[in-house]
Amino acid sequence: MAAAQRQGGGVIDGAKTGRIDLEDVRIAFGGNGHTVEAVQRFSLTTRPGEFVALLGPSGCGKSTVLNAVAGFVRPLEGQVLVDGEPVARPGADRGMVFQQHSLFPWKTVVENVEFGLKMRGVGRTERNSAARTYLHLVGLGGFENAYPAQLSGGMQQRVGIARVLVNRPRVMLMDEPFAALDAQTRLTMQELLLAVWQEVRTTVLFVTHDIDEALFLSDRVAVMTARPGRLRDVVDVPLPRPRAPEITTAPEFMRLKAHVFAQVREEANFVRTYPVWANARRIVALTPSVSDVVVLLAREPIVEYGRLHPQFGAAVWSFELTWSSLLFYLSFSALLGVALGLGGGAAGWSGLGSLGGAGLVGLLGASVSSLTHCGLGSFGVLLSIAGISSATIQWFGRLEPVLIPAGYLLLVAAIVGRFRVQGRVRVEA
Repeated sequence: MAAAQRQGGGVIDGAKTGRIDLEDVRIAFGGNGHTVEAVQRFSLTTRPGEFVALLGPSGCGKSTVLNAVAGFVRPLEGQVLVDGEPVARPGADRGMVFQQHSLFPWKTVVENVEFGLKMRGVGRTERNSAARTYLHLVGLGGFENAYPAQLSGGMQQRVGIARVLVNRPRVMLMDEPFAALDAQTRLTMQELLLAVWQEVRTTVLFVTHDIDEALFLSDRVAVMTARPGRLRDVVDVPLPRPRAPEITTAPEFMRLKAHVFAQVREEANFVRTYPVWANARRIVALTPSVSDVVVLLAREPIVEYGRLHPQFGAAVWSFELTWSSLLFYLSFSALLGVALGLGGGAAGWSGLGSLGGAGLVGLLGASVSSLTHCGLGSFGVLLSIAGISSATIQWFGRLEPVLIPAGYLLLVAAIVGRFRVQGRVRVEA
């Protein structure tokens, strides 16, 4: 600490400010019918100078919460407060360290660090002295005149941390800052961050997917649910400080890890159900080809089709094959087969009456289906099933008066049942 102060400029005083309050925050993105609820009824309070990790499954809204505290996004409901003041826009009192270093490649290390002070009108001598202070604090003394391209990934992130701290923020927000680093460098950066935090004692809100990292760094771990993100649990981490890497093998650490892992795993496996159609036009658009259905049905008793929006991760469309769907295909094809078979019988095709007509239709359908598995291929499979159904019914001619009405009833039941089908979409990030 004293060494850092001798380099010029002051470091942040003890933990007197930096309380964060998120109260029933709701944030949503998108439009044109593709709105995504990112965060819903999220509430969390951090104490001044506290280190809190945000942990949860991919896409649960961790970064969105961070962006709300930074002032990059505004909640639709609820409020975000820092020291009792509503967050309305970005500010120097809340610094952000991103996954990628986001340094200016044309500026030297010291110029990058002092840039924020320059924008605030701080004099050249004062800002240069402060920048050098924090570069020494993060272990980059002697690299002031280097350029970002000349540094390793870990060193670039150190510059990013120094650039935030030089503004003496009340809150430091960190969005998976070490995710792109190799394991050894990542551990080194975690130890460095703890050492720096012990010096400055600013409030830290740290987003990570790594349970070990969250427990090693933080005072508390806030576990989020799957999207839309809510606060599931807040786990206290009563491990002594200062912490060394060896603490990750301690029994208490392993107990905490198992507890947090069980919650994160449960959320990662969570599946939500959404209705996926409401009118006949959408049913036609969402129905896969019959040939695909036949193949998939042989593999699973329930078949799911779905596609996620590449940006938002929401369901663009989804389809689930149920027994009512299968019933629809079979009953429709059976009735079609009866009609075509009777028509063939009236024409006396092949001298075999309706059985010959059905066989001809079935052969035609099989030929078309063999050429393609979409478009006409789907119709070809229907014709194939129709031909077989017709031949079967005509072979057992005595059952025809019973089977035809039954086919109609099954068709009606299947159509009604299809309107109750729902798609199941796994929510991810």
